[in-house]
Amino acid sequence: MRYLIVLFLVVSIYGVSIKSPFSASFKQIVYSTKPLTYTGVVYFKDGLILWDYRLPFNKKIWVNKDKITVYDVDLQQVSFTHNNNLLTLIQNAKPYKNNIYKNKYHNQDIYFTIKNHTVYKIEYTNNIGEKIVIRFFDITHKDISPKIFIPTYPDDVDILNYQNR
Repeated sequence: MRYLIVLFLVVSIYGVSIKSPFSASFKQIVYSTKPLTYTGVVYFKDGLILWDYRLPFNKKIWVNKDKITVYDVDLQQVSFTHNNNLLTLIQNAKPYKNNIYKNKYHNQDIYFTIKNHTVYKIEYTNNIGEKIVIRFFDITHKDISPKIFIPTYPDDVDILNYQNR
């Protein structure tokens, strides 16, 4: 599911006209038995994305087209994956109602709110029935250095899923 979250921002950025560059703080709430809250900062420029989770753990997720690199700072692990469904998701994004767009991923509805070409909220229910809401705030459209979109991590981390790299 963690990769699905990354997809949502990618879909909303490519599925409609979005201002770039884009950076914002985010708050992600997973409504489970006990709600879980995650916070961080996200950056987007020229089709590249960096999700920088700060609390309750430190994790960085870089997206370069269909290649996803995840660095879990606390666990000192890096994993690599690809998303082959990205183009399908982008092509099928459709207006839903009043600044809300809708798409599907593995039969799950994804809703994202866009105002003035800026993403403000992403909402969906995951495959185990938990509602996920990601809200963006402190949004800016200032230039972003391309260097932050290059995955960086120490040489001595554990590499997972290396075959997908």
